[in-house]
Amino acid sequence: MKKKIRQIIAITALLIQSLLGKPSPPNVSAPFMKNKPNPALKRTISLDVGYLPSLNSNRAMGEFDFELRQAWGGAYDYFHKTYQPTTLLGRVFLYGLFNFATWGPTMGQMATYHELGHATRFRAIGIDTSFINIGKAAWGVYIKEGESLTLEDVLSDEYFPTVGGTVLVNAVLPAAFLLSAVMPRYDRSVLFKPRNEDNYYHPAALRLFKMIFSERLNEPYDSKKDKDLILFEDFIMRTLQENMFAPVTDVLMNAGGLNNQQDQCRRVEDNLWYSAGDHFATVGTYFWDKTWAGFQSLSCLNGGYQDGQDTSRICNAYRRMGVYLTHEEIIKYSYLSYFLSAQTYANIYQIYKTLTGEENKVYAAEYGNIKLPNVGLYFTSKGPTYKVSLGYRYGENWFFPVGIEFGLKESIWELMIGLRKKFPNFHDSFVHAEVVFNSAAAGGSVYGGVIWNQAWNIQAGFTYHNAKTFQGERNITSYKDGDTDIETWLKVGIVY
Repeated sequence: MKKKIRQIIAITALLIQSLLGKPSPPNVSAPFMKNKPNPALKRTISLDVGYLPSLNSNRAMGEFDFELRQAWGGAYDYFHKTYQPTTLLGRVFLYGLFNFATWGPTMGQMATYHELGHATRFRAIGIDTSFINIGKAAWGVYIKEGESLTLEDVLSDEYFPTVGGTVLVNAVLPAAFLLSAVMPRYDRSVLFKPRNEDNYYHPAALRLFKMIFSERLNEPYDSKKDKDLILFEDFIMRTLQENMFAPVTDVLMNAGGLNNQQDQCRRVEDNLWYSAGDHFATVGTYFWDKTWAGFQSLSCLNGGYQDGQDTSRICNAYRRMGVYLTHEEIIKYSYLSYFLSAQTYANIYQIYKTLTGEENKVYAAEYGNIKLPNVGLYFTSKGPTYKVSLGYRYGENWFFPVGIEFGLKESIWELMIGLRKKFPNFHDSFVHAEVVFNSAAAGGSVYGGVIWNQAWNIQAGFTYHNAKTFQGERNITSYKDGDTDIETWLKVGIVY
């Protein structure tokens, strides 16, 4: 038996080697744009104070998700360096196998960061949350065979075990990411009462909902329970929940996941520009992040607006505000944002470059020194918006990013202007400052970092969140003191 297994392994190795071709020296290629620098990739894995749940940081978790993407790129490069495919068929085989093997886990990452977007908006108004941990749920079904499971048995309060369990299960069952969700913990005391709490929710309705929710949370599954009673209880809870939050709060909580996905696209686009390119694995879910709202609405076309999908809830909340948005419009806005983004075409060009053996990096879409526009669809307190991000690069070390956000249903606008200066000869350091403003308010951030001894990545900064700006309402960590909050942070990581 052992002899047969060795023979199978040997035959498989020979097959892979024949597909990939004979080893050869690495192929060093020219950059995507000839006037760009082409530095070696610097991947990091970091510890950030923003990982603490009490600090409620979209920024920190988004950067952690980005570092996981870099790690996937490192895995690809390891196998690429090991086999060094020299034939087109070999490169197609390796590229296809990598994407097939990592599609489920990376979609699991995407889903977990999406759910974090819902969680941070709940926590910003003082309502605690837990994640549906797919890994924990699968283990609970295996151990307890489902019958004695309670909802508590499948929940995780922390982001990291949730993303770990989701990624592991998605490696086996790639569609499992669709089961991801966030559970507001109405059974717990509020984290804090925001100033002017009536602006965010109705306190009496919240108290009543908390009482019913707490009774149901730890009920074991009972297949014999009266179905009419279950439906009646569900109706009461749904009615309370639909009217418990102010319409604006309802929009932001239900849109938090989709808005996080758009912000992750922006984070990837900015990194490619500032870093003169990165591994193609960093854009692995770019298409899905850009178009997820469209896919959600496409699945809702025959079900109306009561199916529980994010986009249905967003449309219903907008109607309470007097803003009328349809699934058909969301589909159009979502897909257009993908095709109107210049990075889309740079990503497609990268596939060609990888398969032809030139390089595995993807670059920001530039014409000369101008960063070409990318478009993101957001759902804001004033209706759906497009944010157009572009910029200008002076030489290799000065960057001037600009973002223009405008309403698709209402006449609204917001402007972001920034500056980044790199000091490559002083520990690869940089400083970055940006301000965001509209006719009602302003916010902004200042941060910087160094790579010390080519081994340690150290960054620090602060952000002044103002929820009267669109960027602020998507990311403010707490409404405890009103519409403004200051987020300070420190991050230390290893470069590899």
